[in-house]
Amino acid sequence: MLHVRAVRDSGGTVINAYNVGTISTVTTEGIYTERGDEQGLLFVLAGGSITSVTRQVSIDNTNFYNAFDEGNSNLSTLVTAISNSRLIILGGTNSANTFSPYTRFTFVGTGSITTLTLYYLQKE
Repeated sequence: MLHVRAVRDSGGTVINAYNVGTISTVTTEGIYTERGDEQGLLFVLAGGSITSVTRQVSIDNTNFYNAFDEGNSNLSTLVTAISNSRLIILGGTNSANTFSPYTRFTFVGTGSITTLTLYYLQKE
């Protein structure tokens, strides 16, 4: 079974045709990943360009951290450029930072993001 969830910003507003306007950074609220393995997908629909998408992890949904591998490389950056839409696969090459019960995402643009819609998909 596939679970599809609309994603909320850090203030609790659903990010669905979200009017970003001149805001250049949008951070989501913590997403409970149910099984803690975070093997899932993030579906991004953007009206405009996003320069980066990063992910942080948490065990308590309050304190979020960047993940590092054993070589001290930061694993938080998922994507460095999106124009219009993208399906981001979570896990795989970034699987070292997938073992946490909560995750959040930050989207950075150049001020040209007009709208943003996010869905988090996870297989049961």
